[in-house]
Amino acid sequence: MAWTEDDVNTTSGYPEVQATLSQEEYIGFGVYLVITGVFGGVGNTLVVVMFVVDKQLTSSVDLLLLNLAIADVAMCGCCFPFVSASTFAQVSWRERSLKSECFNE
Repeated sequence: MAWTEDDVNTTSGYPEVQATLSQEEYIGFGVYLVITGVFGGVGNTLVVVMFVVDKQLTSSVDLLLLNLAIADVAMCGCCFPFVSASTFAQVSWRERSLKSECFNE
């Protein structure tokens, strides 16, 4: 794909790709994110509970798995709801962050 002058962002110098999705695709992607977030949060919370209940899981591999489970719970709790909401609202985080940066100046 050849880039034209109109495709290049003047501030960064990199080409910008504008992806447009239909309303059904936005809803489908939002539902996928909600389901992934719920199952990921519940599953990793069960892993953390397993480590709390079973005190014998103290090897370095076990602690690595506990660390990954805690990080995944944090991602599912902090990131998935906001990304899902912006997907249902059909607004990208990039557009929203640019609007808030302009508003704060």
